[in-house]
Amino acid sequence: MRHNQEALSNLIAVVQAVPKLAAIISNTAVTMLVRLKATQLLAVLTSTQEDARKQAVDCGCVAELLKLLACGSADMACAAAEALMMITLTREAKVAVHQAKGTSVLVNCTVRLGS
Repeated sequence: MRHNQEALSNLIAVVQAVPKLAAIISNTAVTMLVRLKATQLLAVLTSTQEDARKQAVDCGCVAELLKLLACGSADMACAAAEALMMITLTREAKVAVHQAKGTSVLVNCTVRLGS
């Protein structure tokens, strides 16, 4: 288990994976499948790594993920919601959601996916 945490830490600190994933997620020229996989990986990295959450907020991931909630794809909306759930464990991310007027987006996505 320690080896896995070390590998995740290296992805975040050394490889700078979060800014790279943020660039992929926000690039509309990239296929939706690649953006989906990048979003899923972002959720994994931010699930246990505080530094990844901070980097995600600093890179503007919150606003991009909120956009993906409304993209029409249920798979993408679920991946974006999962990443947001992990990132918003930090206070800064909660503020970013509020500043992006994301509460209504989250409610609309929940209603859409629930029906």
